[in-house]
Amino acid sequence: MPGIAITETTTGKIEKQTLRRALFAEVKALQATGLNINQVRLRLNCHHTTAARFFNADEYPADARQSLDREVRRTRAPSMGGRMRQLAAVVP
Repeated sequence: MPGIAITETTTGKIEKQTLRRALFAEVKALQATGLNINQVRLRLNCHHTTAARFFNADEYPADARQSLDREVRRTRAPSMGGRMRQLAAVVP
């Protein structure tokens, strides 16, 4: 029984994500036709914040966040502890 619940939960999340991606595509298609955020929101019957977030995004927001996270991990600055050890080695 627990395996079924996990599968149903996972399926539900995938369905929601698929619907949000479809909504993002619809917002972008309507934006390309020249509609403003409020017109898009009214046509798609979605919340203003959701329409505005999708309207102003260049790519699907979750994808943008993941690529930003990867970039931050690649360029992470050295920890302050390591820097303090380097300074302590230089100063007698």
